[in-house]
Amino acid sequence: MKVQHPTAAFAPALLAFLCCGAAAPGAAQSVVVEGGRVLAGAGLEPLDGGGVVIQEGKVGALTHEYPEGLRVDRYPGAVVTPGFVDLRTHLGGLGDLDESAEAFADDVDTLSAVDLGHAEFAQALRAGITSCVVLPGDGAVFGGRGALVKTQGGKAEGAPAVAKLCLAGDALRDDRAPTSAVMAYSDLRQRLEAGHSEGDDAFSAFARGDLPGLCTVDDPGNARRMLDLAQALGLRLILHLDPRPEPGFSELALSGRPVLCGPYDLDTPRLSLALPAQLAERGAEVCFTSAAPLRSPRSLRGSALLAVRGGLSVARALDGLTGAPARALGLGDRVGTLKPGADGDVLVWSEHPLRASSQLLAVYVDGRLAWRRRTPNGGAQ
Repeated sequence: MKVQHPTAAFAPALLAFLCCGAAAPGAAQSVVVEGGRVLAGAGLEPLDGGGVVIQEGKVGALTHEYPEGLRVDRYPGAVVTPGFVDLRTHLGGLGDLDESAEAFADDVDTLSAVDLGHAEFAQALRAGITSCVVLPGDGAVFGGRGALVKTQGGKAEGAPAVAKLCLAGDALRDDRAPTSAVMAYSDLRQRLEAGHSEGDDAFSAFARGDLPGLCTVDDPGNARRMLDLAQALGLRLILHLDPRPEPGFSELALSGRPVLCGPYDLDTPRLSLALPAQLAERGAEVCFTSAAPLRSPRSLRGSALLAVRGGLSVARALDGLTGAPARALGLGDRVGTLKPGADGDVLVWSEHPLRASSQLLAVYVDGRLAWRRRTPNGGAQ
């Protein structure tokens, strides 16, 4: 996947939900966001008729009783969820984010070539993405590192870097080694097994298990090899499966492993749309991506919607937009959830977000009102 910056939109026939309103940012970090139902995240009971108390940018409680003095933003009948987390984006790139001249770009830092104030982050926010990992593309076997970024506010403080690997596509070239996926895997394994206990570059940190690494694969054989390698060396591996993978991925042993799916669109074959449900049945932690801006950021939610049509449960699909990607980064208590102590990243929906007719009404990042849909007459809803 060569990372440049076209913007591809979902076909409007299915996805009328792509429409959005105008921005209305606010400044408060302490607020109560009240709706008809709060879906706080995996393992947490829904709360009906109450609100999310956010104090100093962090979730304080899910309750019907609010501290005195806090502003209460009321959305009668609305559904409140955690903000979405996208594990693979290339937002804000100042040109090409790929390092393809070398197969192993051990310490390339993607954020050095990213404008954190770029309009693409605002577009992602209006799609419900409050946290995203900005990564290199697929031009190298080891492409360097990216980082978790808030779509309003810049780099997430204290979040780990994320390594980027690829055993498919543009990483395999005729003009430099490796020229095949088998050779790429062999080179990668040798380098990892050689040991990099002292280095402070991204490759060494990934080899030690200090950093999570997202690896793109389009062949089930390479996926198995990477899973075996991760098990043997203690790697924090996230597999990203090609949106139109070859047969065999559904048979992988994935218990507890994060697997990134998508982006899907209306042209994605039905067999591919059935894969997230099959992976979930085998114990995988299914996550979704938009790969924005190569696709519209709204294709993150669209991919989850299409996976539900392919047989994935609504609960697992919502977790794949929120909690599962956060857990893959080791941040399950901080983002993608509304448990007390988590960042105050909150979405407000007209109905359940995995109904195609649902509209995003408001977005809060770290307790700040970052965006609110406007009514047809121009006022805030």
